[in-house]
Amino acid sequence: EVVAGDVGTTRWLFETQPLEVIHQREQQEREEEEGKPQGGPQPEIPHKGDVQTIRWLFETCPMRSAESSKAL
Repeated sequence: EVVAGDVGTTRWLFETQPLEVIHQREQQEREEEEGKPQGGPQPEIPHKGDVQTIRWLFETCPMRSAESSKAL
């Protein structure tokens, strides 16, 4: 969670996360605050050996959503 004025965390997020991911998080948080259902697009199932996508999924998706797609 980014706190206003937390430059270190904000800089780290900007340097390590794609802008799309940052935007998705902000949009998701706004929807949760407004009480809207989360029906956004689901990430594609990565191909075997796609380390970057697997790492991104591990860092950004809850484990229970990863359990539902055992094809990884």
